Amino acid sequence: MMKRIINAISDFIFLLTFFNGITFLFISVFIGGMAFNGEHSGGKFYLGDSGVLTEVSELVYYYSWFHGLSAVALLLLMIIVGGVNSVLNKHTRQRSRHSKLKAYDYGVATGVVVFFVMLMILITHSWLYN
Repeated sequence: MMKRIINAISDFIFLLTFFNGITFLFISVFIGGMAFNGEHSGGKFYLGDSGVLTEVSELVYYYSWFHGLSAVALLLLMIIVGGVNSVLNKHTRQRSRHSKLKAYDYGVATGVVVFFVMLMILITHSWLYN
């Protein structure tokens, strides 16, 4: 019973993270960039996209900032919940050398890789354009 609940929570967080991330990327393209890559100074707010700044309202800037923050936070939560789920499900797997990894193992590994790639892109971008 507990494994089903944890599996359902893990699936929900995975789907929420996926759709939130996709939505964030599409909206970022539509509004001209991300607040993570932008700046605000002198009462003006800019979204950044590959070194090009787009002036936006304060509301749009902070929306982009918090949506980006939620995307990163959900990705971290997905990694944690997926890891816990993977550890809990290891006890039910067969102990043969031919046992296959569950999708959660791949999800956690993919989440970790995506998170660090995003982090490196943000760090590199800030070094290049600031």
